Amino acid sequence: MNKAFGLFKEGVWNEVRTTTVIIWIVCAGYIACGFCFRNPLFGAVFLHVLNALRCQSKQSEVKTNVYIIMAIYGIWIIGLTIWLSIEAKNNTPGNFGLFK
Repeated sequence: MNKAFGLFKEGVWNEVRTTTVIIWIVCAGYIACGFCFRNPLFGAVFLHVLNALRCQSKQSEVKTNVYIIMAIYGIWIIGLTIWLSIEAKNNTPGNFGLFK
């Protein structure tokens, strides 16, 4: 199927670059959803997928990007958790999500 879409050619958009772009787009989506729903555990599924992709991929470009995304996303989850726990402790009005 990837050959039919032209993703198997070297020097242009191949499977590795497509995978890299897709995981960056999904990362942005998970960051947005975690913020909107105020639930840092929402992204735990994404971290499991990244870990599986890291273990299964033989491509260095994908592994490098997965390591970068895991570091960024891990810092994001820790920061979001701290921010939401401070909001819950201060009883901020309109507080919803994991830390009500």
